[in-house]
Amino acid sequence: MRFFLNAPHVSDMNPAVMVVANKSLAFSLYDFYLEGVSTEELAAAYALPLHYVEERIEAVRLCLQFQAKAILDTRQAFQARAHKRNATRRSSTASHR
Repeated sequence: MRFFLNAPHVSDMNPAVMVVANKSLAFSLYDFYLEGVSTEELAAAYALPLHYVEERIEAVRLCLQFQAKAILDTRQAFQARAHKRNATRRSSTASHR
């Protein structure tokens, strides 16, 4: 559940963040930050040190950035393997004719 009282309703959350925001303070902080709430306001609202809030936001940003990159890298590797496998099958079928 989101705790920041001046924030937009949960239905306005970024869908990529909504899945875990209710279970993770860091993702919730990140979502508020994306909505334009400053790190100073978040630190004051949650009674947390400013550096902690900034670190959590950066951690989520990096997590999302590299998760997306990892997914793309995995898909590209899978497509390359499938292409190579299909090429091998075609060449072995052609040699048996």
